[in-house]
Order: sequence, then structure tokens, then C-alpha cells
Amino acid sequence: MLPSFDPSGDVTSLQMRAYCLALIPISLFPILIQAAGPLYLMGAVLLGIFFLLPTLKFHKERSMQNARSVMRASLIYLPGIWALLLIDHTLNLLFRR
Repeated sequence: MLPSFDPSGDVTSLQMRAYCLALIPISLFPILIQAAGPLYLMGAVLLGIFFLLPTLKFHKERSMQNARSVMRASLIYLPGIWALLLIDHTLNLLFRR
């Protein structure tokens, strides 16, 4: 949740970018503990960029349309990460033998 009262959008923009930039390295944690492979790595990086771009656009031009783009990206990001983990794990099980 972001502030409901931020007329300039400065605080909201800062929080969007900070949390998104924190999510990218955190999403790579499954790689470090060897719970995911290269498919997940590539997908997680691409999804992270996909999520980061609307936050940067909102920072540059604060509008309701850009804020909605960030919201849409966030709604795609988390299910996308989970789907990547599931696909990567399933493929790993199928082709490991």
C-alpha cells in the first residue's frame, strides 16, 4: 500500500522504485539455493525489468495512467514469478533422470 495523500507523487514514486529494485535481487534467491535453474533466472530478470519500467515511467511522468500501468505490472509480476518457479521445477523433474 502506498500513501493516499502525496500531492506531488514524490514519496509514492520513490517507494515504487525502491520496492521494485529490492524485488529483483530477492527474486533471484531461488537460484542461490539451487531451487531453480537458468529458465527461472532469465524469466525472473525479464519480469523484474517488466515491472521496473512502469515505475520509472511513473517517476518521469506522474499520471493516473502510469500509476495504473504500475499496478497492472505488479499484478502480473507475482503470478509470473510463481509460474516460472513451477515450470522450472517441473521441467527439472522431467528431464533430470
